[in-house]
Amino acid sequence: MCCKSICKTAQIFVGVRKSYTITKQREKWTEEEHNRFLEALKLHGRAWRRIEEHVGTKTVVQIRSHAQKFFSKVVRESTSGDASEVKPIEIPPPRPKRKPMHPYPRKLERTAVLRAICSGFEETTDPPICLSGGII
Repeated sequence: MCCKSICKTAQIFVGVRKSYTITKQREKWTEEEHNRFLEALKLHGRAWRRIEEHVGTKTVVQIRSHAQKFFSKVVRESTSGDASEVKPIEIPPPRPKRKPMHPYPRKLERTAVLRAICSGFEETTDPPICLSGGII
């Protein structure tokens, strides 16, 4: 197979994302589930898997989403002075972020990506396309 056709194929697949599909209809959290969530939050902090085990009826993704909305609601209502709906709760601090290897990561140039893809193939085109930098 010619390197030129491989490079063209590689251009098509660079940056393609999987489509998002909704697998289930949204379900509201019951009061009992929310109370179990609050108990688990006090016991386990932001250990989402442990909270999932404690709640029992929701996935980690659902729990994290619920927590995000709940935390923003707590902050919003504590700053507005309307504390009637949400009982005071201590929000566990977020996990510390990992430091990046490079403070300002560089984007790979398009030619570098195509060179990496094509490097394992023998140049059969004239003039050489993949390894010379003369990309389409």
